[in-house]
Amino acid sequence: MDLLVWYQSELVELGKERSHEMLEIRFRPDSDEPPIVSAAAEYKRLWEAESEKIVRQFATTTGLTFAVHAMDARVFEGTQPVRPALTSRELRQGNEAFTLIHELAHCLVQGHGARSAGSLDRPDRQRENHELIDLFLFDVWADLYGQTFARRQVDVESRRRPMYRELWAATLTLDRVGRAERLQVLLRTRGVERSREHRRANW
Repeated sequence: MDLLVWYQSELVELGKERSHEMLEIRFRPDSDEPPIVSAAAEYKRLWEAESEKIVRQFATTTGLTFAVHAMDARVFEGTQPVRPALTSRELRQGNEAFTLIHELAHCLVQGHGARSAGSLDRPDRQRENHELIDLFLFDVWADLYGQTFARRQVDVESRRRPMYRELWAATLTLDRVGRAERLQVLLRTRGVERSREHRRANW
C-alpha cells in the first residue's frame, strides 16, 4: 500500500511581516505505524532543508506566492491518490523532491483560484491544470537542481500517463521565454493575478 500525504491549507492572509520564503508544512502521521512515521519524518527533513529556496524559486519563476502560510500534511495508507499527494514509492525511488515540488505547484495555482484547479477528478480539468503547471514546473526543477534533474523528472512523469507525455512534449517545444509568455497568457485567462513586483519586471 502507498503512503499518501494530504495537504489541508489554512487560507489566511499574509501580513507584510511575512516573507514569501516562509511556508510551514506540518507533516502529521495518521498512525504510529513505523512506515508512516518514517515517511512523515523524511518529508519533514526535506522540507526543513529545502523550503526557503523552493518557495523563493516558485515566486521568482511564476510571480505567484502561496496564498497560505501553513499547511497540514496528513500521512496515511491508501490506494488512491488525493490532491495533492505524496507516496512512499517516491521516497524509495529517490523522487521525493520532485514529487513535493510538483504537488506544491498544484497548491500554488489552486490557492490563487485558478479555474482549472478545481474538480480535479474530471479529465478535462486534470489536463488544464497540468498544462498550466508544466509551463513553470520544468524551470523550477531546473533552477533548483539542474537540467539533468528536470529532464529526468519529465521522463518519469511521461512514463506514467499518456496525458503527461503529451503535455510535456508540447511544453518543451517552447524555449524558456516561450514557456514564460504562455504562462502569462494562461494565468490571465484563468483568473490568476501575479504580484505587482513581478508584473512590473516582466509584463
